[in-house]
Amino acid sequence: FDAPIGDIDTNGVKGFARGLIEAEPNKNWTFGEVLRQRAWSRPLAGTPEQLADELQAWSEAGVDGINLMYVTTPGSFEDFVDHLAPELRRRGLMQSDYTEGTLREKLFPTGGPRLPQTHPASSYRRQAVPAPA
Repeated sequence: FDAPIGDIDTNGVKGFARGLIEAEPNKNWTFGEVLRQRAWSRPLAGTPEQLADELQAWSEAGVDGINLMYVTTPGSFEDFVDHLAPELRRRGLMQSDYTEGTLREKLFPTGGPRLPQTHPASSYRRQAVPAPA
């Protein structure tokens, strides 16, 4: 239980363990810590109503967002959009209207949809190429 995960030879959850190691490269994760972390990352399954009940409980406890991961592809994201999202919207747990504009305009309302000319990355903007004559 206290063995460092780097010393454990397994074919299972290598990606999960690698993600933890890369997220905190100076930490020497033990097998027990990985199990505790994994317990907090449990997937949910059930009907849209059951899933919405669980997410509503999380919301009431202070959770303000979720990470959606696919289980099957194609399918997982479509199932979320077609089945769970309507139930979450009905309960007021997911927004249904979005303001116009790009993400940049939403994050920096005074900046417009493009980087200002003074920003270093603006020099990488493609220049308009004249149409051939």
